Order: sequence, then structure tokens, then C-alpha cells
Amino acid sequence: MSSNRFALRKFDGTPYRYFLVDSEDLASAQQQDVGRTSHHILIVDCSGSMCGDIRDVRETIQKVLTLEEFQNADQLISLISYASMGDVKIHFNRVKVDAVMAPGSAYLDQIRKLDTRGCTCISQSLAIAQSLCRAGELTCISLHSDGWANDRSSASENVELDKQIKQYSKMGDVFVNTLAYRQYVDFNLLSKVANSLSGKCLKVGTIKEVYTALHDTTALLASSRFPAIVRSIDSSNYQIFASRADRKTNGSAGELVIRGLSGESDKTLYRYREVDAATYEASKAPICGEGGDLVPLFAFARAQLAEGNINPAKYALVATRDETLLGTHYRALTNEALALMAVDLDAAIYDGTGTHSFSAGYGLDTSRASVLEVLRVLEHWTGKVQVDVKHLQAGYHHRSVQRLEGSRQEDGSLALPWINTRYTDKPETGPDGEERWCTLTDLVFNRNNATINLQVRRPIEIVERATGTPVHEVAGVDLRNLATFRNYTAIGDGALNINALKLRFEDKRTFRELQKLGAVEGDYHPHTAYTIDLASRAVTPFYQSFKKNELDGVF
Repeated sequence: MSSNRFALRKFDGTPYRYFLVDSEDLASAQQQDVGRTSHHILIVDCSGSMCGDIRDVRETIQKVLTLEEFQNADQLISLISYASMGDVKIHFNRVKVDAVMAPGSAYLDQIRKLDTRGCTCISQSLAIAQSLCRAGELTCISLHSDGWANDRSSASENVELDKQIKQYSKMGDVFVNTLAYRQYVDFNLLSKVANSLSGKCLKVGTIKEVYTALHDTTALLASSRFPAIVRSIDSSNYQIFASRADRKTNGSAGELVIRGLSGESDKTLYRYREVDAATYEASKAPICGEGGDLVPLFAFARAQLAEGNINPAKYALVATRDETLLGTHYRALTNEALALMAVDLDAAIYDGTGTHSFSAGYGLDTSRASVLEVLRVLEHWTGKVQVDVKHLQAGYHHRSVQRLEGSRQEDGSLALPWINTRYTDKPETGPDGEERWCTLTDLVFNRNNATINLQVRRPIEIVERATGTPVHEVAGVDLRNLATFRNYTAIGDGALNINALKLRFEDKRTFRELQKLGAVEGDYHPHTAYTIDLASRAVTPFYQSFKKNELDGVF
């Protein structure tokens, strides 16, 4: 048994929680359990968003089962698909893999008929899978999803899945792996399910990665296996199991149960005990990263992330002094960004940090103004700020599909309307002759979904498309004071969509306020363009409090 210590540190490097860590090698603590019946339950997401991938999924399942037939012909296979609430199907259950793969098999026909339908209700599939599990069998449930559990609602799905987790936790020899497929999947939810049920959540972006994940599970079920490892929390505050060979990290603030381990892999248990500053300073244990192993810190960050504790995970990352990981992920808020953070933490735990750079001290420069603070200044001075629209568009991340004018014809062509719009102002042009400088007319803050829209307004007139003749009146309605509004999402659902803004200021006071924030430099001139970098800034201030009574004006 070896010991380390570390302090969780806020973004500026200030320590605020202290931990002593003991590690125990469990590789020789158990005897191998060979020859138990194994059962693989495949749960396939057949919601509508899978329409472009369902064919590849069908083929991948067949390839995986072909390998299973060679590795362990007696392995039991069950196949479940789910979509909207009430739409869950058991295509076959507890069938030996050699029977599934037999020529002319009705089970193969069921795989080939998998198709998409409806919304996403994950909880029903786990509920029905539970009825297929048997005592004494090592059972792995491979749960696949490419979206959000949203039927009947995200809230009801979270409540129901918490109930399912509690029920599964009481069962022996069952573990759940989750496959988070595609960019906009609810990684947090799938990660929580896997961490709570002795499995691992794999972020898979391609069908090849889906195949690899399923293949690794079948190889594990076919090989020699450890029985479940059970460890009580005792006097610790937290404990984490980690295995590089199995690429598996599970944490718990209570009893820890680990299932689905291969026979010949490393198995380490980390026990974390929170202490006060004096006890921490008096300890002679090496500090993680300063003579001590960094894996306990990376594992702590990964386990906290799996439980949805985002800030403690980031504070552990600050404590590692890993500039590569911290610089990449300190702003992670969205599911996509958190999933990428989890992937990089896994790589640090299992593969090491050979190419990473480390800082001499702890923390980030938290003095820089956040994106929110910069945009608040611009909101106050809208109408006095000009935006280089062409520059904005060059680095803009679109969040919607392109809209086309007209009506779609039977041959696929577009029939354009007889009228068109034409700008009536004459905005300044750049050196290339293209229109670019437009007045910023509004910033719209939506605190419910963490979104900020920049609005540019320009006057227009309606003209006949064929002749260009203005249309000033229709049915007695004057159309000479029309305007069009163009919205650009600066922050959407917490994610930054604009890397930089190129601006000009009509009022010197706007420039001075931004200068105080450190957002612009130099001397003021009304015709000078100033570029404000947003990509390297935190979205919200580092010092921001999130107490309920202090949230006014904050996302």
C-alpha cells in the first residue's frame, strides 16, 4: 500500500480542500472465476435520429456476434431496441450465439429488420433488460444512445433512471457499459449510469468505434474473469477503482462494487480521506505530481465528472498542473465538451501524459475579463458600436440549417417568389469592396438556456424580383419603413460560437470601459478597428457565485 496527497485548487490556484490518498493493489486479492455462463444484452437506440446510422449498426451487431460465436458458442445473447415511451421491443432473449448466427436463423432476421422510429426513452429498455438477468450469470448490458433521453421528458427520464440504478445495484454479476454515440449525445447521463453500475462510458464517434467497444465486451465475457470486488467505504470519504488494462474507472462515496473484470489485469483501489489543512501539511506523503503519482488525481477528476460534479473535476485538474489538459478543458460546460474532457482524462489515466506540458505553479490567470463581462459592456452601448460582419461570419459556428427562399417543386427545383428584398442603407465596405460594417443594435441574453444573440438591424425595401421596382404599399399598408434583423449566436447553450469580434466604437466611453477590462489596447480612434479575442476567455467570470439569491443577471 502506498500513500499520496493533494489539494483541490480553485482556478486561481488557491487550495480549498485537502485529501490523503492510499492505494491498494487488488490484482492478487481475488481468485479467478472461470467457466460461468455469460450473457450479453445489446440495447439499441432506434429513435429517429439514428436514421442515418441504423444500417451500419445492424451490420456491426452481426460482425460482433460472428466473433462471439468463435470465442464462446454457448454465450447467451439478448437484443432489445427502444424509441418512444412504450415502444420497446425484445427481439430475442437468452439465445445461444451459435443459434443466433445459424444459417437461415430467425434471430438474424430480427437484427436485419432493426429500424428507426420515434423519440428516446432509455429507462424502459433498462427496465426490461433487468427481467432478462439471472443469478449466477455474468451479464453485461451494452446500452447504446445517440441523443437525449427526452420521452416523456428529460426530467422524468432522470428520475426513472435513478430508480433503475438503485435496483441494478442490488443485483449480483451485472454491469452496464454505455456507448455515447455522436456529438450531441447526453454524455453526462450515460456516464452516470455506467459509473454507478460497474461499467464504463465510451464516447464513440464512428461505427468502427462502436464495433470495437462491443468486441471488447464480448472478449471480456468469453475470457477468464474475476468475481465481483466489493469494498466498503470504511473511514474514507471517497474511493475509486482503476484498471489500465480494462480501461475502467469507477468511483463511489459509499460501498464500491466492481464487476466485469478480466483475469489478468492491473487492479488498483484508491481511498481518499479529506483532512484539514494542518493535517495535510503535517503529512509526509508525497504530493501528487511533486514526487507522488498523478493517477489518483486524474482518477478523482474522472470519477467526479462521471457523477456530474463538474467543478470538483476541474479543480482536481488544476491540482495536476497539466497545462495541456487544463488549457483545453477549463471552459468545458456542454455535453460535447465534457465528453471530450472525459476522453482526455481516460487517456491520461491509461496511457500516461508523455506529450503533455506542466506548469511550475498552480492555476490560471483569472484576471482576464470573461466573455459575459465583455458582452455586457457592448449591450450597454448598442447603437454606438459597429461590427465587421464579414470578419464575424468567417469564424462563426452555425447552429441551424440554411434556409432557402421559394417553394420546392416536384422536380426538386426551387420556384422563387415574385418579390425580393433590397437594403436601403449604404454600409461601409472593406478594401475588397464587400459590405462589412454594420451597427450592433441589440444583445439578447437568455438565462434559461445560456444563450446570447448579437443582433444587427438594417433597413430594407420590397422590390419586384424581375424588374427591381420598389413596392411601397400593399392593401393600404405602407411598406417604406421595413427592416431586417440578422442574429448571430455568440453563446449558444453555454458554448461559444464566435471566436473574436472586430469592432469600431462611435463613443469613446465604450472603448474606455472595454480597456478597463483588458479587452482592447492602444489609443482610441473612431475609425480604428479593434479585435476582441473571445476564444481564450472563460464564458462566465471565475469568481461568479452560483448561490440562488445571487443569480440575477447570470445564466
